[in-house]
Amino acid sequence: MLKVYLACWFTDQGVMKAKADELKTINIDCTSSWVNEEHQPQRREGNYKLDEMVFKKSRAIEDIRDIDRADVLVQFTRERDNPAPGGGRIFEAGYAYGKGKHVVFCGPTENVFCLLPDTKRFDTWEEVKNYLLDYEYIRSKAQARTLQGYATLNDPLGLGGTLRLS
Repeated sequence: MLKVYLACWFTDQGVMKAKADELKTINIDCTSSWVNEEHQPQRREGNYKLDEMVFKKSRAIEDIRDIDRADVLVQFTRERDNPAPGGGRIFEAGYAYGKGKHVVFCGPTENVFCLLPDTKRFDTWEEVKNYLLDYEYIRSKAQARTLQGYATLNDPLGLGGTLRLS
């Protein structure tokens, strides 16, 4: 099953929860545990600011673990004249890209990294979902053919094509 991490602003948590639920209906697993969590640390006796820092650090570590479990990261973008606070989603996309994960952007071209040749960008969530379904289909076919011994040097994915090195 394809595993996808959704990178977005925490203020859009409810919207991302709905998108995670949509992915589940098409047999795609969302690894973004943040869509189901409370944002604020629980108040305890003592220094609330310290509790908040500990909470945020633990949340960041959990997000990294969620990205590590994903095959694909989808980052939601906005027009440059509509800035949003925070930069976590941009860090997450860079982390995923650096780890060799497939990165997909949903929305307008927000920065130069949306133009990298080995990433994809789509205007709408519907386009992203369709792409993810196609991506999973191609990936599963390639895995099945490789397991069956069809992959060769000329056809590393086992899809019946020829690798051209020109």
